[in-house]
Amino acid sequence: MRRAAPPVTGLTYSAAAVATLLAGLALARVSTPAFLGFGAAFVLLLGYGAHRWPRAILLVIALTPLVDAYLVRPLLPVELHLWSRVLSEALLGVAVLVVGFTAWRNGTLVPALRHRITPILIVFLAVAAISTLVNAVPLHVAALGVTLTVDAVALFYLARAVPFSDRFAALCVGAFVAAMLGAGVVAILQIVLGPPVVGLPFRVGALGESVRVGSVFVDQGVLGGAAGVAAAFPLFAVFRLPNRPDRYVAMAVALVLLIAVVLTFSRGSWVGVAAGIGVVALLLDRRAFLLMLVLGLLAVGAVQFMPRNLLLPSATDPASGGPAAPGAAAGGQQAPTPAISRSPSATPPPEPDIAESTVGKVVRVFTGGDARARFVFNAVPIVADHPVVGVGPGRYGGAAADIFGTPIHARYETDEILDRVRARTVDNFWLHTLVEFGIVGFVAYVALFAVLAVSLFRAARHADGARFVFFAGTLASLAFLVVHSLTGMLLEGNAVSFALWLFLGIGSTLEVPARSETV
Repeated sequence: MRRAAPPVTGLTYSAAAVATLLAGLALARVSTPAFLGFGAAFVLLLGYGAHRWPRAILLVIALTPLVDAYLVRPLLPVELHLWSRVLSEALLGVAVLVVGFTAWRNGTLVPALRHRITPILIVFLAVAAISTLVNAVPLHVAALGVTLTVDAVALFYLARAVPFSDRFAALCVGAFVAAMLGAGVVAILQIVLGPPVVGLPFRVGALGESVRVGSVFVDQGVLGGAAGVAAAFPLFAVFRLPNRPDRYVAMAVALVLLIAVVLTFSRGSWVGVAAGIGVVALLLDRRAFLLMLVLGLLAVGAVQFMPRNLLLPSATDPASGGPAAPGAAAGGQQAPTPAISRSPSATPPPEPDIAESTVGKVVRVFTGGDARARFVFNAVPIVADHPVVGVGPGRYGGAAADIFGTPIHARYETDEILDRVRARTVDNFWLHTLVEFGIVGFVAYVALFAVLAVSLFRAARHADGARFVFFAGTLASLAFLVVHSLTGMLLEGNAVSFALWLFLGIGSTLEVPARSETV
C-alpha cells in the first residue's frame, strides 16, 4: 500500500513561490517565453496557496500593488512593462476564482455577498453599463475602466467569505504597517545619507522643496498615501495597547511614518492626515488627536533639522553634478521627471523650505495656476454635457484613458493640459469618477464609503483594545484616502486600495463576535 505524500508546509510553499517569481524576473531580459512560463507556474502556485491558506494569500495580494509597478517593473524589459501594470489584478483574479469556488462549496459565498453595500455596488455597475451603451464606449475600454475602479472591492467580499480571526486581523495590519515602516526608513535614509546613495531616484520640487523622495515606490504620492494609511493604526494603538513598551514602539512607528509623509512634500497626503485621520481621531479618541498634533510637529521639525547628505560631498552647485532646479511645470503639478543621477557627486540643496513651498502651492490652487485646479475647470463643461451617467468608463482621466486614448480629451482640450504638465491622469479620483460615471455613479460610489464609514464608527464606539485599534485605524485610513484622492488616483491605481478593501472586509466580519478558527 502506497503511503500518502506528506502535505506541503507553508515554508516549503513560500520558498517555491519566491524562487519561481525570482527565476521568472531573472529570465525576463533573456527569454520572454521563459518569463511567461515561470509566470504561469507562479499563478498555479498562487492558486494552490489560495485554496490551502486563503487568508495568508489575500494578505499577500493586498500588498502586491505596492511592489508590482515600483519594484517588479524596473526588473523587466520595456516590452514587458505592461505585465507589471496588471500583475496585481491578475493575482486578484486567481484568488477570486479559487477562494470564491471554495467558499461556494463551503456555503459561505452567498452570506459573504449579503452586505449593505452590495445593492449600492450593483447600482454603480448598472450605471457603468448604461453609460457604456449611451456613449458607445468600446467594450474593452469600458471593461478596463470599470475593473480598475472597482476591482479592489473583490477583496472585501473574499475577506467575508473566509472570516478572519482577531489574531489574523492584527497580523494583516501588522504586516502592512511593518512594510510601510521599512519604506519610511528608506525615505529617511535618502535624506540623511543622500538620495542617490541608496540607489533610488528623487525629485527636486518645483515650488522650493529641496528634495521630494518616494522611497522604494519612487512616486511621492504613493509613499505619502501608503505611509498615511499605515500611520493611522499606531496612532490609535498608543493609548490602547496593554503594555507600556508596546505603546512606546507604536509611538515611534507613528513618528517615522509621519516623517516619511512630510518628506514626500505631497500636500494631498498632508491634508489627508489632517482632515482624514485627524477628524476621525477627534471623534473617537481625542488623546490620539493630540498625539497626532505633537508627532506631526515633531515630524516637521525632524525634516527641517535632520542631518543631510552625510555620504555625499558638500557641494551644492549644479555644476558639480547636483540636480539643477527644473522649471516649474505649468499648473504646479509635479511633472514625471527622469531619475536624477545616482552618482556620489550628485547633491541636492541642503535645506527644505516647507512653509514657502506650501504657501506657493496654496496660492497656485486658489488662483487657478495649479494643474489640478485647471482639470476641475476643464471638467465643468464635460459634466454639464453629460450630467447623469457621464462620458463612459475609461473615457476621461484614469489609466484606461491613458492606455487606449479617448476622444473626450481632444474634444474638451483636456489633452492640452495633460501634455503641458506631462501628466497621464487628472490626479483626482473623484473628478475622474464624476466625469466618467456621472452624478448618479459618483453618488453611488460615495455611498459605498459612507455606509462602511458609519459601520466602522459604530463598531469602534463599542470596541476596546486591539479591536478598537483595528476599527478606528481602518476608519481613519478610509477617511485619509477619501481626502487624499482629491489630489491623487490611489483608489484607482490600487497601490493602497487593495489593503484598504481587505481591512474593510475584515472589519465587516469582526463586527459580530469573533469566531474560533484555524488561521
